[in-house]
Amino acid sequence: MAARHNDADAQTLLGQIYLNGSYVEKDPEKALDFFKKAADAGNANAQNMLGYMYHNGLGTLVNNTEALRYYLLAANQHIPTAEYMAGYFYQHGFGAPQNLSEAFRYYELASYHGIANAQLQLGMLYIQGKAVAFDQMKAYAWLNIAASSSHHEIRETALQARTLLEERLSQDDINKAQTLSQEYYKQIKQADVGSEIYAG
Repeated sequence: MAARHNDADAQTLLGQIYLNGSYVEKDPEKALDFFKKAADAGNANAQNMLGYMYHNGLGTLVNNTEALRYYLLAANQHIPTAEYMAGYFYQHGFGAPQNLSEAFRYYELASYHGIANAQLQLGMLYIQGKAVAFDQMKAYAWLNIAASSSHHEIRETALQARTLLEERLSQDDINKAQTLSQEYYKQIKQADVGSEIYAG
């Protein structure tokens, strides 16, 4: 079993090398082949990369059904970027019918794993009240976290949405939402995924 695990890791690394053209001529088709072998052995990073390649048509034709299938496999092994992409696919109906409840579920997982895009989308879903009950306090809390992102577009969008919420909330509610935001942030830190992650 350990040897198989090591083989899958090596195949994933080879896939990355051929995809990026590091030390060898760039060859997305060879990369795809190595990722498939590793993914079939259960390697979560390879599954995530296959989702990326099928979504972007690298080494193969664009196939969002296959992309979602591999993103879900990786997400179920707790790969944060795959959790975000699964949420994104379900939100927009890529590879499967639109399912906002599933989008919310995967965005929430990704949010607690430090994905800034997911934190922003989670806040917006709470504002819209479609996939989950309308909740301005939770929306503010997640937008507050997304507003600290180092990614300019995410930060600015979150700040604008948070400002609109501040016009609707009392100062007491804002204080409570900030406290809730701190509680969420502690849970994110406890997940111990390192620094903020951007997926997109």
